[in-house]
Amino acid sequence: MAKVPSSGLDAPDLGDDPARHLLAARELLAQGAPIGAVADRLVAAGGSAEPWALRALRDAAAEAVVRGREDEARRLLELVLRAGPDAGVQAELADIDWWLRPAGSVSALTALARSPALPPVAAAVLARRLGWHGLVDDAAALLDDAAPTGLERAITDLWLNRLYPSTFPDRGAEPAVDAVAATHPWLRPTAAAEAVLQGLHINRDALEPLQTALLALDDAEDLDAETPWFADLLASARSSASRTAEALLTAARARTELRRGELHAAEELAEVSLRRLTPTGWGVLVGLPLGTALQALTEQGRHDEVADRLWGQLPPALGRTPYGLVFLRARGLHYLATGRERAALSDFLAAGEIQESWGVSFPGLSPWMVDAARAHLALGDTQAARTLADRQLAVLGGSRPRVRAGALRVRAATLAPGRRPQLLRAAIELLEQCGDRLELARCLADLGWAFEEAGEPQYAPAPLSRAWHLASDAAAGLLLREFAARGLTGPPSGPADDARLAALSEAERRVAELAAQGYKNREIARRLFLTASTVEQHLTRIYRKLGVRRRSALASIAGLAPAVEVVRPRRSRNHDPQS
Repeated sequence: MAKVPSSGLDAPDLGDDPARHLLAARELLAQGAPIGAVADRLVAAGGSAEPWALRALRDAAAEAVVRGREDEARRLLELVLRAGPDAGVQAELADIDWWLRPAGSVSALTALARSPALPPVAAAVLARRLGWHGLVDDAAALLDDAAPTGLERAITDLWLNRLYPSTFPDRGAEPAVDAVAATHPWLRPTAAAEAVLQGLHINRDALEPLQTALLALDDAEDLDAETPWFADLLASARSSASRTAEALLTAARARTELRRGELHAAEELAEVSLRRLTPTGWGVLVGLPLGTALQALTEQGRHDEVADRLWGQLPPALGRTPYGLVFLRARGLHYLATGRERAALSDFLAAGEIQESWGVSFPGLSPWMVDAARAHLALGDTQAARTLADRQLAVLGGSRPRVRAGALRVRAATLAPGRRPQLLRAAIELLEQCGDRLELARCLADLGWAFEEAGEPQYAPAPLSRAWHLASDAAAGLLLREFAARGLTGPPSGPADDARLAALSEAERRVAELAAQGYKNREIARRLFLTASTVEQHLTRIYRKLGVRRRSALASIAGLAPAVEVVRPRRSRNHDPQS
């Protein structure tokens, strides 16, 4: 055999002789050349059954996957199979196919799960894919039969526990699992989730970290789709060969818009994500975009469209997952909005029973106590509503401002009208911080109606005007119908005088707006970081400039209702979603 030059990288003259290419590949491997260069020579040689060559091809395929070159990885693995059947290689090929076309790979995955020669590591990965598609029993049987150990088994156990808390119990008491949970970044609590996403490059191995971190941030109310790292992730996903990561990130954007009260955007993004993958491709994760779309439609008052989609074909295992909670809540909210309060209450209580059976709660995804309290109110059971609202507030402590605001709003509704404003103002503060415009509109509306019912109608126009504008801006048909039922088909009008208001300084305008909403001097001082005496001085000048004698007259000036603006959320930085 002719001698090969000492540097295989500089050997363009090897011709078509497979032996020369094979010799060059061996020499490159011995020299520590990049594995891709070794694989190029092995491809030119037509492959080899020698163990070192097979290992080099598989290593090069793994590197190609990391770099997002799945087609190249597939060619290399198919070359390995020329040497003979190998269940491990077949599993790697099936996993690449799943990444590229998840819906079309389910039958191949289930067939592969029955292979007696499947290596333990491949079995662990395959079990996660089966879990994605709701094939829970198959995943459990595979893990029992193949009995994988080590890192892949620990990751698989933890991931399946996050997805199916009752089916795959937490094995955190085992030292090996504890060690993995402590060191593997995407299995740590919420505090690490954003750090994981910031450093993530989208490829097949990144999908589970992406899914887990997004779920944790969503439940913790810390998901923000407008950060630079999110844009980088989305760009990386769009450049990959798979649609799965892009679909997940688009669904996450829909969740962000829904939490901000941007109903059209939430609906459109959720629908886009549902079109990126088929229902089969989504697996049990379909509950997230579907539930988001249905909730956005319900809030817009488009109830017929929701009803048409409630009973579509869904994975039977969906109800065992946190994503099932999202769908269950959306269905319950639809029932509540359409006068089926008992059906709604049943769904909300079922969500609570599911979480209690898991021993894990997801209040950001499924605030079942607040939802059930609202259903009890609709049924006239004030005491049950009060009990659940108090329980929710006690459980949350200082976490999850949206859920706390919702609980405060429900709790206020159980009180006499004159006692409601204090709790509603506390809820409004939370919502202004986190940027939920729709729930803010509800609280402002409740505040205005509380003033009317308490015999202080002079304070009602300002919060009602702002609430109406927010609801109109969000196309919140459900809330706008409630306004209409109370005789309000537009913002409350009053003798607003733009010229007079223009005379106010910016600081005076802020004080006047709060005073018009019924805030007391001490409350205004606390909100604006002023002293009480400064507030009094501002009010004196405000009265003079506006030509009024008392603060109650401010409420009749509709122009003092704060302008509708996009409220930017302040990051809550809270806590572990498993709290």
